[in-house]
Amino acid sequence: MKKVIFTLAFMLAVGAMQAQEAEKEKTFFMEAKVGMENFNNYSAVSIFADETANYSGSNGEINLGYRFSNNSAIELSFFTGRINTSNIITNEYFHNYGFAIGFSKYFAITEKSEFYCGLHTGMIFSNNILSFQDNDYNVGRYGIKTNITVGYNYYIKPKNYIGISVAFPSYGAFQSTGDIPVELSNFSANQKLGFQGYSVTIGFGTKF
Repeated sequence: MKKVIFTLAFMLAVGAMQAQEAEKEKTFFMEAKVGMENFNNYSAVSIFADETANYSGSNGEINLGYRFSNNSAIELSFFTGRINTSNIITNEYFHNYGFAIGFSKYFAITEKSEFYCGLHTGMIFSNNILSFQDNDYNVGRYGIKTNITVGYNYYIKPKNYIGISVAFPSYGAFQSTGDIPVELSNFSANQKLGFQGYSVTIGFGTKF
């Protein structure tokens, strides 16, 4: 009987230790990232379809998340970016910002490194400025943005890491606020949606 009690007590102690260890793996985290964004031909954020070879610009984001013990995480992201084009007829550049919620899954490579992939969906808002015949026109844009992201993190300390990620954005349901100037009414409206570009970011993250 004593052996049975001892065995049960030992199993309960081990189980408690494992549960406590698993609990330690659950943690909040925060990330800051900066990078470059590129779109082939033209971006869905653009008001007009054009023949520009590519759009490019800078972007940044702040991610707040919670990682579960099974190495999956939920996240809230806030992002911003500036994109421009060298289209000669109507030079367009825009500042966009927004937020997204998402899910990521992490896979350990070594004790200090990991690979992850994620899916984030949210709203994007943009202030588009069009320069045409020495005049500037401002038009607001808003819609849905979805990112598929893959990345790599390296832990420089147990709770601090640096990383690199590549995101592939997709857009949908874009609308414009404000009237398109009459001088630009003959340009073809942008109907481009779906995957059309990528962004590469580097960043720093910390767990707490």
